[in-house]
Amino acid sequence: EGVETTGPQAPPEAPGREPLSVPILETVRNAQSTHGLKHQEFSRYRQYCSRRLRRIYKGVRFLHGRGRFQKKALEPATVKDARHVMIPLVASERAWAHAMDLKNEAESSPAPGPMRSHLHRRLAKAAAHAAALCTLASARCDSRTSLEAQAYALLMAGTLAQERGRDWAEAGAVLARCRALLAGLAAAGTFDQQAVCRYFLDQVEPAIRYCQYQAAREGSGAHAAAAAGAGDDAAAEQLASQLAALQATPGGGDSVAAAHGGAAAPAADFEWRGAKFPVPDARTRTALQAAQERERELVAGQADAGSLEKRVALSDRVAAAYGDALSGVEAALALGQSGSVEELRALERAVRGRVLDLTLRRYSLVLQAADAGRARAQRRRLAGGRAERGREAGAEARPEDAVRALDALLAAAQQLHDLAAELGGSVGETIMDDAAAMTAGFQAQRSAAVAHILLAARSWREAASLFARAGELAGHAVERHQECERVDEEAVRGLVSLQSSTAAFRAVAAAEAAAEAAALGDRAASDVEALALDPNAPTESAAGHAYLCDDWDAPQAFVGEGKSTARIARIPPRLEPIPVRPIVLDAALNYITMPSLAHRVAKKAGTGVVSRLFGWGER
Repeated sequence: EGVETTGPQAPPEAPGREPLSVPILETVRNAQSTHGLKHQEFSRYRQYCSRRLRRIYKGVRFLHGRGRFQKKALEPATVKDARHVMIPLVASERAWAHAMDLKNEAESSPAPGPMRSHLHRRLAKAAAHAAALCTLASARCDSRTSLEAQAYALLMAGTLAQERGRDWAEAGAVLARCRALLAGLAAAGTFDQQAVCRYFLDQVEPAIRYCQYQAAREGSGAHAAAAAGAGDDAAAEQLASQLAALQATPGGGDSVAAAHGGAAAPAADFEWRGAKFPVPDARTRTALQAAQERERELVAGQADAGSLEKRVALSDRVAAAYGDALSGVEAALALGQSGSVEELRALERAVRGRVLDLTLRRYSLVLQAADAGRARAQRRRLAGGRAERGREAGAEARPEDAVRALDALLAAAQQLHDLAAELGGSVGETIMDDAAAMTAGFQAQRSAAVAHILLAARSWREAASLFARAGELAGHAVERHQECERVDEEAVRGLVSLQSSTAAFRAVAAAEAAAEAAALGDRAASDVEALALDPNAPTESAAGHAYLCDDWDAPQAFVGEGKSTARIARIPPRLEPIPVRPIVLDAALNYITMPSLAHRVAKKAGTGVVSRLFGWGER
C-alpha cells in the first residue's frame, strides 16, 4: 500500500552530467489552475495530461515501438533532459485526474462499487508513477527537485490510503510527513516557492484533519498520533540534513542575499520608532535590507529632487519595497515557520508601521506643495494680477488639493493609532500619543484649508468662523505634542505659525464681512430714502427697471396715486424677435418627370350582359 519516498541519498553524478532542476510543484500547480481544475473539470485535465504526455514522448524520442506497443522502461541512466523527468509526473497527474473523475461519478451512481474499485486502481497507478518520479529525481536532479518529488509522492500515497480507508492512522501519518516536508521546502525557498507550497498545504491540512476525525471515530486516535509521531521521528533527521544541504546550495536559503551583489549580511533585527523586532527569516531580512537601502536613497535624494513628482515617485518606490518585505512576512506567518508566531506578528506590525510612516511622508510633500501654490496665488492677487507668476516656479495648485492630502494624512494617522493599540506595551503607548498629536495637528490644518477655500469664495463669515476654529485646534495640537515623550519641534513650530496666520486671516475675513455688511446697509438706506409715491417722480426707465417685473429686488416705488400710474408689468409685452423654422423652397420639383404607374393600376371589369353571363369580364 505505502510508497517509499525517502530512499537513499542521490548517488554521485557521473562526470560531465550536471544535475537537472525541475520545478515539480510549481509545474503541477500551474497546470491544474490553467487546464480545468479551477472549475473541478477533471476530465478536461486528464485529456490535457494525455496530450502533453504524447508531446513529451515525441519530443524526447521515447516511443514504445512502432506498431505493437512495447513498454520501454525509463531508467536514471537514460535521463538526459528535464522532459524525461516530466514523463512520470504527467502520467501520475493523468491517473490522479481519472481517479478524481471516477470519484465524482461514483457519488451520483446507484452502484458505486465497481467505480470505487476502478478509482483505487487509478490512484495506485498514480502513486506508482510518483514513486518512479521520486527515484529519477533522487538520481538525476538537484536537492530541491528531489525533495519536491518526495513531497509529491507522499501526497499521492496519502491520497490513496485515505480513499481506501483501511488504516486512517497510516493515511494521517503519511500526510503529516508530506506537510512537514512542504513546510521545510517553503522555509528554504523564495516567496514564489512559498506560495506554491502554501497551495499544496491548503490541500493536505483538511485531509489530515479528516483522517484524524475518522481515526477518532474508530477509536484509534491515540494510535494515529503515535504513528504520526513515529513517522516524524524516523524522517526528521534525514529531512533536516536534506534541508540543510538545500540551504547550502546556490538558489536556496541565504543565497538570496548573495543575489544582491554580495552585500553585507542583513541585520537580524528591524528597528522602528526606537524598538527592535527580530527577523527570523533570511529572505525577509534581505527584503527589508533592500527596502532600507532605498529609503536611504530617498533621504539622500530629497535635496536633489527638484519637482514634487520626482520626490513622490521616490517615496512610492520605497513603499513598494517595504510592501514586498511585508508580503514575505505574511507568507512566513501563514506557514507558521521561522520562529514563534508572536515574533512574526510583531514584525508584521512594525513593517506596516514603516509603510504608514512613508505614507505620512508622501502626503506631507503633497500638502507642502499645495500650501506653496496657495501662497503664490495669494501673492499674485495682492500684486494685482499675474505679474509675479513668471518669476516663481511651480504649477498652479487648487485649494482642494490641500484638503485631499489632509484627509489622507488623517486616515494614515488613524491607522497608525490602531496599529499602536495592537502593538501594546510602552512602545505602543508612545506611538499612540504621537498619532493623537499628529491627528490634532492635521485637523487644525484641514480647518484652515477649508477656511481658505471659503475666503477665496468671498464667504467672509464662514471663513472667519473656521479660522477661529483652526486656531483653537492648533493650540490643542501644540499641547498634545508637548505631552509626547519625544516632542516634534518642527511640528510645534508649524502649529504656532498656523495659529498666528489663522488669527491674521480671521481678522481679514471679519473686516471683509463688516465692510460688506456696512455696504449693504448703506445701499439699503439710500434705496429706502429714494422711495416715493409721487406719480411724477423720475423712474429708472433709462436703466431698464421701469416695471416691477423687470427687477424684483430693487427697492423702488412702482405704484403711484392712481391705478393708471402703476408700473407692475408692461401691457402689451415688448415685442422680441423669436427664432422661426427656415422656409425651404424646392425649385427642382417642377422639372422632375415622375415614372408611369399604369401597369400597377387595376383594370376595370366588363359591365355588359354577355360578359357578366360567361365571365369574360373577370380579371
